Amino acid sequence: ALNGLGALLNQMGKPAEAKALLERTLAIEEKAYGPNHINLAFVLSGLAAAHVNLGDFATAKQLYERAIAIATGVYGNDHPEVARILHGYAALLLRAGDATGALTAALRTEEIGRNHIALTIRTLPERQALLYASTRASALDLVLRIALSQPSARQSAFDAVIRSRALVFDEMAARHHTVAHSGDSETARYAEALSSARERLSQLVMRGPAGFRGIEYATALTRAQAEKDWAERVLAQHSAAFREELASRGAGLKEVSAALAPGDALVAFVRYQPVAEGVPPLKLKMPVLRLNALPERIPVFETSATGSHGSDPAYLAF
Repeated sequence: ALNGLGALLNQMGKPAEAKALLERTLAIEEKAYGPNHINLAFVLSGLAAAHVNLGDFATAKQLYERAIAIATGVYGNDHPEVARILHGYAALLLRAGDATGALTAALRTEEIGRNHIALTIRTLPERQALLYASTRASALDLVLRIALSQPSARQSAFDAVIRSRALVFDEMAARHHTVAHSGDSETARYAEALSSARERLSQLVMRGPAGFRGIEYATALTRAQAEKDWAERVLAQHSAAFREELASRGAGLKEVSAALAPGDALVAFVRYQPVAEGVPPLKLKMPVLRLNALPERIPVFETSATGSHGSDPAYLAF
């Protein structure tokens, strides 16, 4: 409850009050649970956000890094709760002027979020899956803001755009034409085994670490992930359709570019929310990029969607 109140104070623009409350909360929970309990990761993350809003980036960085260490110790490296903390860490690094570190953290956040949605979207009822997808940790706005000012980041940003685009709809569609309907009883059996392995992992991720001790939850996640990966490999050996599905799911900028014929143009608009305060969007025409070969640097332009303020939605054109 206190941690939630601290988050609310941060959102209300009262970081000093949030800091005082969360420092008290941290002291109470450290005394009650010890230095590495998962509750501390969320308190530390909120406290770090308060320090960011107060302009104390050095302290915020230390708090975020401790929160990430605790969360990965409990959840492992690929859990959506880790991604949520990483998202705040990436935003801090960007504000502190470390664009390279921010890009690395933001891309990792986006990767975890994509992988998690790809796992859970097929194991939930459709309405619940769509609602869950809308709340996933995503750092694509951060990635795009960095790409706008850092030409060296644009390949990575465009790759993230391609991998994230239509992710939910592709996964929802896939559940309606699964290889389990191939008519081959052996392939159907392997497909059912994969479906069961995915569901076990998904339920474990969504359940969280309640009822586990120490590293037991991370160990259980690792084991469930390994079982899912093994089931995918076995099914891929027996199903050409599933191999094609895996290849399609892993497609990024490199794969899409390689599929273009000479002279083809690859152009993308991306709607995003600028995250840098006081930086107005540029009003420029969209470029056309011809990809006979993947260029080292990709031109990117920004155009305002509703106005000239940095908080307005904007579009990037790759």
